[in-house]
Amino acid sequence: MGEHPKQGFCLFLHPHFETRPDTWAALIAYHIPSINYGEIVTHEEAEFFGATLLGMDVETYYQTVCALADSMPAG
Repeated sequence: MGEHPKQGFCLFLHPHFETRPDTWAALIAYHIPSINYGEIVTHEEAEFFGATLLGMDVETYYQTVCALADSMPAG
């Protein structure tokens, strides 16, 4: 683990998703562009990347990620 992604990094998912491995790819895919390219990545590019990686259209991927976020317990 280092200060730069090329030195290694660890991406943590919220414990809510620990027993839901079917959600991991969608959740992780959203963050890969930011890990690789940093702050220049927008949410649109993250959604496009995730959708492409998972073979979905962007709107379906967006709705999937939103549903996962909405499934989080309050507070």
